[in-house]
Amino acid sequence: MKVWEHKVVTPSMAMQWSAKQISQWQKVQKYKLTTGDASRRSKQDVTNYWKAPEPGKLKINVDASVHAGTSSFALGMVLRDQNGGFCKAKCSRHEGEVTVFEAEAFGVVEALKWIMELGIMNVELESDSLLTVQAVNRGVINFLEVGNLINESRLMMIGRPDIDLVFVKKQANRVAHSLARVSCEVNCFIEFESPPPSVLENIMYDVFLI
Repeated sequence: MKVWEHKVVTPSMAMQWSAKQISQWQKVQKYKLTTGDASRRSKQDVTNYWKAPEPGKLKINVDASVHAGTSSFALGMVLRDQNGGFCKAKCSRHEGEVTVFEAEAFGVVEALKWIMELGIMNVELESDSLLTVQAVNRGVINFLEVGNLINESRLMMIGRPDIDLVFVKKQANRVAHSLARVSCEVNCFIEFESPPPSVLENIMYDVFLI
């Protein structure tokens, strides 16, 4: 949390956060499948940097930010073209005390809704939540609110083979992460037609690596 969110937390909060990460990892191992609906980018090359989409495609990166001890969470997402050019971005803050998994799953749902609203085709949707990506792509059944979010994502992707949900490392998702950190009150939504200053450096860095 110190590296990615510039926060120093108490030992007890750090232990709680670590326990959640271990739990997520255990779930991934338990539900990892080698057959079934693994056709959606199952053989992708996961790298440490952002990669531009294939010619003719667009890419959306989405990330969630959950602050321990608060009753809200934030989302950030950015749409870019095959040259790394900025198209649109969006950030929002929502009320509710959720786990990291729930927030990430909610972020994928919101990103898919954004794709539908924009009416765009041939989109790569990237998230740094491995558990969420595997759950949606492979049909893993989860419980309670997370299960509803996973099912909602799967329903929206039915009949849309032009949408690929892909896992990326945090280092390749830094722009969306920065957007999730943009100052925003609870239950507010901000859309950007040009890159906000807080993410401009990361966007330029990604373009430099293409």
